[in-house]
Amino acid sequence: GIFAAAEGGTLLLDEIGEMPPYLQTKLLRVLQEREYRPIGSARIVRVDFRLICATNIALDAALRDGKLREDLYFRINTITLRVPPLRERTEDIPLLCEHFLEKYRNRHGRNVKSIAPAAYHVLIRHRWPGNVRELENRVKRAVVAAQGSSIGLRDLDLVSGEESASIMTLKQSRDKAERHAVTQAMIESQ
Repeated sequence: GIFAAAEGGTLLLDEIGEMPPYLQTKLLRVLQEREYRPIGSARIVRVDFRLICATNIALDAALRDGKLREDLYFRINTITLRVPPLRERTEDIPLLCEHFLEKYRNRHGRNVKSIAPAAYHVLIRHRWPGNVRELENRVKRAVVAAQGSSIGLRDLDLVSGEESASIMTLKQSRDKAERHAVTQAMIESQ
């Protein structure tokens, strides 16, 4: 199905470095021959698409470790673009936040219009080990949890260095856990 859907367009294969060897063999054949046989069919289908592969691992290391076929590596390694992790390009955070805010405000029918400056400060200082996906999820939760028209620190459920040193009361801890549970339930029900 994915080759048919990509016909005449672009196919994005995310996490190509995690692809099992048996699939690497099948992909290589499609890339070399520009044809495939759909499952359950006897006919061969010609295909024409551009390929973009993405990964968060070093493909040359996967090649050295035997996790990536050498012939596939050389077939897909035409142009390499390295996108640094979010923590190395914090200037992108406000633009990404605005995009995610708009996306989830519309999807969830919320009247959240902005992110408070103090919240932006914490977002920019966060290390983002989960990269852009983590930021997107954090903004999504904040849109659902926001009490007003602006996302504040409480809605983000992130702590800055100064706040992490403070001790929460039992009531604050319970309130935080309840907010998180309700937010998760709202997100999962959408």
